[in-house]
Amino acid sequence: MITLDAPPPESALYGDDLAYIHARGFADFARAAAGVVIERLGDAGIADGLVIDLGCGDGSLLREITARGFDGLGVEPSPAVAARARQTAPRAEVVVASAHDASRFPPCVAVTAIGEVLSYLDPDSMDPPPLSRTLEHLHAALDPGGVLVFDLVCDSAGRLDGRSWRVGPDWALLTDVSEDVDAALLTREIITFRQLVPDGGYRRGAERHRLVVHRASDVLDLLTALGFAVETADGYGSHRLPPHRTVFLCRR
Repeated sequence: MITLDAPPPESALYGDDLAYIHARGFADFARAAAGVVIERLGDAGIADGLVIDLGCGDGSLLREITARGFDGLGVEPSPAVAARARQTAPRAEVVVASAHDASRFPPCVAVTAIGEVLSYLDPDSMDPPPLSRTLEHLHAALDPGGVLVFDLVCDSAGRLDGRSWRVGPDWALLTDVSEDVDAALLTREIITFRQLVPDGGYRRGAERHRLVVHRASDVLDLLTALGFAVETADGYGSHRLPPHRTVFLCRR
């Protein structure tokens, strides 16, 4: 069994209802990313070993990875999301911890952080997470030839302001996004509606997510300074990400 230190207090992000909605409406990009990671590992001649998935979500990527014979470790700050990941990917180990606790991660052949994981701020802190230190620890954890795949919210032309909504058979999600350009911070006000029983009423919930808006060129400089070979993309395979997102495909 792979273990980390004692988990942090329960996260204020991704409570049970948003975890439920995320698993049913937003897991497709994680499955697409899994195919990219498996392909990259194959290109590096790596057919087994440990893959660490930071912010593992519902476990879709872990399920694909472990089905191909790799060991999987999911690192997820939300207990509600981690519980779903354990059901989706029973062959993987899933721990409740922060993606930025990378100094404690074991040696591995790949690290993934899919869905802006490394952009997120701790809900109890106003300080941006130390991306440079996290990347340094991830580089140290990776075996030579190992793969690092992640995406971030990155600056681009135009502001990241707007509203959107999405619905499923028994849920609805409304998101209001605003950007503080001077502070390089993005705020998402998220309203959830979840039907708890068939033909019953909906429970309303609310969460506020805050993310750092990175400069892609600065991230590239950090990665190359550490010794990574880096490519960038706007999605995973044929799955395109929304605007203002950059995928970083790295090899140690």
